[in-house]
Amino acid sequence: MRKETVKKIIFALIVMAALFLGLSLFNKAAKDDLGDYDGGRGDIVEQIENM
Repeated sequence: MRKETVKKIIFALIVMAALFLGLSLFNKAAKDDLGDYDGGRGDIVEQIENM
């Protein structure tokens, strides 16, 4: 193979690996406890709503 072709293949593999890593980290952060945010309400408000 030519050097240019090898360089293009290596570059494409690096880009795909970076995208995969970035998306997996984003997915991990999205599935974390970010959905548990209560809007800054206090414990008393939570107790009143859950009565």
